[in-house]
Amino acid sequence: MTERIGILGGGQLARMLLQAAIPLGVEATVLAAQADEPAALVARNLVVGDWHDVAVLDQFAAQVDVVILENEFVGAAKLEHLARRHRRLVPGAHTLALIEDKAAQKQALADAGLPVPPLAIIDHPDDLTSLGEQWGWPIMLKTRRNGYDGKGTAKVDNATCAELACRSLGWPSNPLYAEAWIPFTTELATLVIRSVTGEECVYPVVETIQPTGVCRVVRAPAPYAAEVISEATRIAQAAAQAVGSLGILAVEMFLTSAGRVLINELAPRPHNSGHYSIEGCYTSQFENAIRAALGWPLGDPGLRHQAAVMVNILAPCQRQIDSTVIAPALAHRGVHVHWYDKRMARVGRKIGHITAVGADLAEVEARAQSAVDGLEHTMQTGHE
Repeated sequence: MTERIGILGGGQLARMLLQAAIPLGVEATVLAAQADEPAALVARNLVVGDWHDVAVLDQFAAQVDVVILENEFVGAAKLEHLARRHRRLVPGAHTLALIEDKAAQKQALADAGLPVPPLAIIDHPDDLTSLGEQWGWPIMLKTRRNGYDGKGTAKVDNATCAELACRSLGWPSNPLYAEAWIPFTTELATLVIRSVTGEECVYPVVETIQPTGVCRVVRAPAPYAAEVISEATRIAQAAAQAVGSLGILAVEMFLTSAGRVLINELAPRPHNSGHYSIEGCYTSQFENAIRAALGWPLGDPGLRHQAAVMVNILAPCQRQIDSTVIAPALAHRGVHVHWYDKRMARVGRKIGHITAVGADLAEVEARAQSAVDGLEHTMQTGHE
């Protein structure tokens, strides 16, 4: 009998995992915080509740055999509880413990000899002053937990604004760390899939464009020299090994002007940088995440076309929304619209994405961007 998948989290990533599970004949249960989350709206098997509640976790555990993540904010302690209920965890609690604390994550990577920016724990704003003298200004200040999409970070330009920056991120109650400022040329990313059987595959290295800290565009393949792509792939695979990753691991990286690749962050779940794979690859990141968790043969992660580009739909205003707003995008030929069915738009919030594929990267990107522009304009003005 096919093992039952449990998905911790009810957002758009869980929704797309569900969509990938259906053609495989895999039964999946979602644990969502609220009944109107994107995955909760379409899940046949659903547990609604707070994953901090042991009774809710036990209700979820009773319906599943294997647990995968929609986001890493659940916390390693919850995975340990599920492990005591004899549920297989993909990834394991040890891996999540390393990754959820970003300072511990970076230290583990550095200990494995992998390239990361210089980092230090921040106990007091005065620590930043010392680091500024050592590294030079500016410094990137980050929360150790729960940061995403540019949230939980602050650029510290000098010692004068050190305390204000720390307090803006919740110091002293919220633990912080700092990294040396990296003047990167671009950002790269890839996905490493490691099955419970030991099989492994790696997706194409992509370029991500994040003008406000939120990913806007993903270009596949990344248009850089073969040696850069090879090094990024090598580093990503080594990172997965260093944290004992199982299932899917997203590896975000910086490319410096000197051609050096540094690891920025890891995420032990499907990732925004891999959404293009639904139409762009022979096997999507979501399908391979399920295959890996079940120990089934992994699918081909290679590109089906010469180029694929994903553009995120970012809400330009705050308002209630439904799927009627996607009509302008549907009028564009040669694009694939993914609507997350979030009921409330907030400025800058990811509410969907559009992918285009083809032979030329620039033409493909223009096609996807045009469809996104039309949809966002309609949301903003109410007129097509």
